[in-house]
Order: sequence, then C-alpha cells, then structure tokens
Amino acid sequence: MLQTALWVLCVACALGIAFHPVEEAKLIFAGVLIVCGLLWFFSLVLELVCSIHYDNKL
Repeated sequence: MLQTALWVLCVACALGIAFHPVEEAKLIFAGVLIVCGLLWFFSLVLELVCSIHYDNKL
C-alpha cells in the first residue's frame, strides 16, 4: 500500500514537472519527486531485508 501510494505520487510529480508552466512549481515538484523516490526505494530495500531475515529464521 505504501509503495503504491509513493509510486503514484512520483508519477504525479513527474507529470507536474513535465506540464506545469511555472518554473518555481517545477522545482517544488522535483524536490517532492526526489523525496518520494528515495522513500519508495528504501521501502523496497526494507521489504527485501525483512524477507531475507524471515526466510533465514525458518
């Protein structure tokens, strides 16, 4: 659920960068895109680490 929400937010920010006419708004969208992208990446890594840890405990 979290990963899906972050992915949708990343896509929305990328569209905002592509189509918004105001340059300052594009910078804000870029900042939000970077933060959401990093959070999405870290959530994937955390899921992988938890999965490996769980498999090792079995």
